[in-house]
Amino acid sequence: MPFDAAPISDGQVGANGRVRLAVAMLSQAWDDATTPLNDMRDRYDCKRVQIIEARQFCTDRSGPWAKKREEWCLIADIEPDTFRQQALAAIARADSERRKIKVTHR
Repeated sequence: MPFDAAPISDGQVGANGRVRLAVAMLSQAWDDATTPLNDMRDRYDCKRVQIIEARQFCTDRSGPWAKKREEWCLIADIEPDTFRQQALAAIARADSERRKIKVTHR
């Protein structure tokens, strides 16, 4: 999910600023969620926790993560269910690609 807007300036907090902030936040969550977990050995590694939480945010059907995703998607004018479905597919691809790379290098 590329974020291609100019940086938010100090006095620019109106609707346009909120949309850009929402898109940037969703982009970061997407990037974190699509990071493969295969290499993460330590269950308490901070990056691992960040990836797991991003995956929950992007894919949970209900609960606080799903509610927040819906709020941010609506601000960014993105359909929340479409975002969720595409995130599920992207996460599966990322983990699958990582497994293929690992098998190739044996």
